[in-house]
Amino acid sequence: PLLPNKPKRANWDGERPGGILKQGWLRKHVQEKPAVVATLVQWAASADNNGADEASAVIQAALSACNDRTEQRQRVVVVFVVVGDVPSDVEHRLDRVTLQLGLDSKTSALLLPGHEGTMSASSAALQSVLLDAALQYHQDAAQRARQASEMLTRPTQSELVIRQAIKHAFHSQYTQQDPQSSARNFTHAFNELFELAS
Repeated sequence: PLLPNKPKRANWDGERPGGILKQGWLRKHVQEKPAVVATLVQWAASADNNGADEASAVIQAALSACNDRTEQRQRVVVVFVVVGDVPSDVEHRLDRVTLQLGLDSKTSALLLPGHEGTMSASSAALQSVLLDAALQYHQDAAQRARQASEMLTRPTQSELVIRQAIKHAFHSQYTQQDPQSSARNFTHAFNELFELAS
């Protein structure tokens, strides 16, 4: 099951952690909380109005359901699954529909049924959209952890500084192609932990 929304923290005053990481934090972020949620919507691309009217109600309901079940920072990708005939200008029609419905083209994808080559190409494009959305999610989470760490005072909130350093390292590992950079982030976090323990 997806986790419910969590209110945004205004500041860290008076925060006293019950340990370096909350119990279950790693499990939550690895197994229970996806970076991206995809909602599949059947789309009659060959309809006179590009199927926008039919798709609009379905998309709004799907997005509402996703927003109720996901945290505000998780990405939601709308996948248009073409039903019926596939017009030759299907990608242009998708651009018009996403614009008309106020959707971000970076979080919209097209899935074409049909022979293996068409399905394979649209699946690869969908994978790219999902990976980009996940990358953006982890970049934002790493940046939030770094900003939170900068708001904390080291002598009085050391455990929170270490918590944010571990969160930054965790999310950064997904955004960096260089394994050494990821290792440096984790090393920094654990050095902070050893410093606290000594």
